Amino acid sequence: MGIAKNGIHGPVSGKVGQVVWYESNGQNLARGIGSRTAARTPNEIQSSNRQSVLIKFFVKIKPFITKGFSGAAAGTTRNFHNLAVSYNRLNAIHPDKSKTDILYDKVRLAQGNLPTPQNPSVTKNAEGLEFKWEFEGLANDRRNDRTMLLAYFPAKDLFVYDTSGARRKTLSDELAINELYINDTMHVYMAFCATDETLDVSNSIYLGQIN
Repeated sequence: MGIAKNGIHGPVSGKVGQVVWYESNGQNLARGIGSRTAARTPNEIQSSNRQSVLIKFFVKIKPFITKGFSGAAAGTTRNFHNLAVSYNRLNAIHPDKSKTDILYDKVRLAQGNLPTPQNPSVTKNAEGLEFKWEFEGLANDRRNDRTMLLAYFPAKDLFVYDTSGARRKTLSDELAINELYINDTMHVYMAFCATDETLDVSNSIYLGQIN
């Protein structure tokens, strides 16, 4: 049953016949519900499998990709999850469509217009990961942007991340890693996010594999 909270001229939510109404980013949208009897084609199965791999990958870091893609989704009919999956399905999955391997060096975890980290680096120490970068030639209004840091451990399917770390002007930050897996293979990413209400972020950068 569809519900019109503000009368016939207001937005509708719910199901009306074979149409589902919903709101996304302040817009009232509708999508049809179809039925299908034909078997899926091999290409459709492959596409579904590739998408499923990304959905599983992102579900454990929802706060990170929410922050990383919400700004890009604002004002569109898409949401942060749609954008994250769409970009990475095209760019971060093995080009052989019969495979579903994630190309970790191609993964994007944030997308926006802020300046990316300048000459970033990451090293491992006894407590975890130490990140360093530069801050030269950028407007001072970017000095308070905060880091977004993430490490992924494929052998354990485990993520460690921080969505609001040190300020850009500090030139360094740390991400604590448990000693139980500090020596495991990890893939490391970094971005910056604004501290105001703009939701803006930088594109994330892959800093490489450690161990």
